[in-house]
Amino acid sequence: MTTRASTTQSDGRSGRDIAAQYVSQLQAACERLWQNGEPLPRLPTGEVNKSAVAAVCGFPRRVFATNPSALEKLNEWDARDRERHASVSDFDKAQRVRERTSRSDEYTRKLERRVLELEAEVAGLRRQCARLATIEQLMVRTGKLP
Repeated sequence: MTTRASTTQSDGRSGRDIAAQYVSQLQAACERLWQNGEPLPRLPTGEVNKSAVAAVCGFPRRVFATNPSALEKLNEWDARDRERHASVSDFDKAQRVRERTSRSDEYTRKLERRVLELEAEVAGLRRQCARLATIEQLMVRTGKLP
């Protein structure tokens, strides 16, 4: 009878080994971004986008919930990144708000235009329906086409 310890995975590595690998992958990805002068991916709220970071690192997002070392490492890089990109991120936030407002205004204008087009189409169809109803009533009364 063969048994496997609960800490080993199917490839023979322990959970601690895998956790350490995830931390080193995170470290490498953050260093790459740092060297390229790129900020960490962020949500519109300004928080680090953990899903995007996990995707770049090649591991599941839940690692940040189950691996305290990975979360601690991410928080360290977050602090460094905020210091480095603080002025840029304020500008980026303002730019994003401006773009979002612009897109929202454009979308609203498109919707208003479409509503006007549909209202005109409905008015035309109502006129046509009324005309056909009048013709139908005439045909029913006289039995002839007008």
